[in-house]
Amino acid sequence: MTPELAQLRDFLAAHAPFDALPEADLQRAIRSLDVRYVRRQQPILTLGQPNAHLHVVRKGAVEVTGPQGALVARYGEGDSFGYPSLLGDGIASAHATAIEDTLLYQLPVETFRALRAQHADFAEFFDAAQAHRLRAALDRRTQAAELVTPLRRLLKRAPVTLPLDASIRPAAQTMAEAHVSSLLV
Repeated sequence: MTPELAQLRDFLAAHAPFDALPEADLQRAIRSLDVRYVRRQQPILTLGQPNAHLHVVRKGAVEVTGPQGALVARYGEGDSFGYPSLLGDGIASAHATAIEDTLLYQLPVETFRALRAQHADFAEFFDAAQAHRLRAALDRRTQAAELVTPLRRLLKRAPVTLPLDASIRPAAQTMAEAHVSSLLV
């Protein structure tokens, strides 16, 4: 093995999910990799366009944004991205842009799918990451809905209030009796 391939092998073997692959399959993955250099602020993936690779950041940093430009994730050395489209229809569901000059290892979709089919740990890594992304998206959507929910739907009782001239002692007693941690004055 050449020194360059040995260095590539050592890098992948140090990062999940490649660290769980047997040596023969790790070697197969290495032989199938493409290396790509992307300048700062240049696109890597474009929303709605085909994606045929799992991207592994060797050096640099990548920012992934959703359809409205909201930050989805930032990736650095050893992180993988682009897998949601490989798990689905092959179409990028987000934009990915290099935020630093970036060196990527690109694993072709065919090799990605073969490794998923042959190694449960490899498949589980991406399934769990995808489930986490979906939960986070649902949480963001839920939080956004809560921001526009009328207060009358959230209030279960009338607010606890005190007159402006009330002292501390009656305020504390009222809070204790009402089981609240704050009052409207």
